Amino acid sequence: MSPALFPELVTDILLRLPVRSLLRFRCLSTSLCTEIDSPYFIKNHLNRSIQMGTRQKLTVFNEDFMDTTDFYTADIDDDLKAASLLNNPLKSPHHCTLICGSCNGLILLGMILKPFLGVFLGANPTMDLAIWNPFTRRYKKLPLCPVQTLPWYKQFLSFGLGYDSALDDYKVIMISHVEESNHDSFQVWVFSLKSNSWRRSRDVLPGEENCTSDKRGEIASGSWRKEFNVEEEMMIRDDVIHPLLLAYSKERKSILLLNKENGFFWYNFENKTRQKVEIPGMPEEMLEVQTYKYHVGLESLVSLGNDSAFDGAAEEVIIDD
Repeated sequence: MSPALFPELVTDILLRLPVRSLLRFRCLSTSLCTEIDSPYFIKNHLNRSIQMGTRQKLTVFNEDFMDTTDFYTADIDDDLKAASLLNNPLKSPHHCTLICGSCNGLILLGMILKPFLGVFLGANPTMDLAIWNPFTRRYKKLPLCPVQTLPWYKQFLSFGLGYDSALDDYKVIMISHVEESNHDSFQVWVFSLKSNSWRRSRDVLPGEENCTSDKRGEIASGSWRKEFNVEEEMMIRDDVIHPLLLAYSKERKSILLLNKENGFFWYNFENKTRQKVEIPGMPEEMLEVQTYKYHVGLESLVSLGNDSAFDGAAEEVIIDD
């Protein structure tokens, strides 16, 4: 019998694996499951991805109010060679789902009643929120924030998702422009994943100095460096005019660009060539309408807590092929 591997070597091997493989390996032994689920391993796995610039995922979805929302994802490290359908945990024939923010593999989803149904039913189209990890297939619905109970015509909301490294906590920031009869205010609410609760932060009022300046000076202390040039002749072609930079390739020799009229392109900034991206497995109509949206982020094992739910698939489907 060959000697067992050192635990440190096992951990090093595991840290190099994608999320899907790690989820399958959880069923091999109790010790492996415990290690893969540990906060220490999850954080190290994420940090390795950030440092190496790997495990990048492109997610595409459609905001067309007349359709239900499907999400497709493709591996940027594998040159977008194949796309797979994600199981939208908030999918409903009467609602549309939006991506409202993302951080470290987690995606903030918003679900709102379709406008024509809201008007027809006389309903308050409050946006329900959920944090979703599409790679561990778990999601968590957020409790309703107090400001969301106001009539829809008195609230205009914007959202963001971020990580609080000091408290090791993921937080949702909600800024609401609340319209009152005699004055308007900008209310700021913060949701803590750890405490599963909202708290009201200091309101931001128009004209205040802190609305336009960063007192810590973090913006002023930032710096820029030149990475590469995109050839002018490429910028003025009809099919790639005003491209948006989305991500680097795994070898960092190419960049993924998007033009809303014609889809995705790889641009090799060493030999100044470009190549249109076709993504097998993704419906052609997904990229033919102007309401499609995209998201680029890392896959991760970041946990949403013991009270999170699967996004529609049984656990056996996730850990077994």
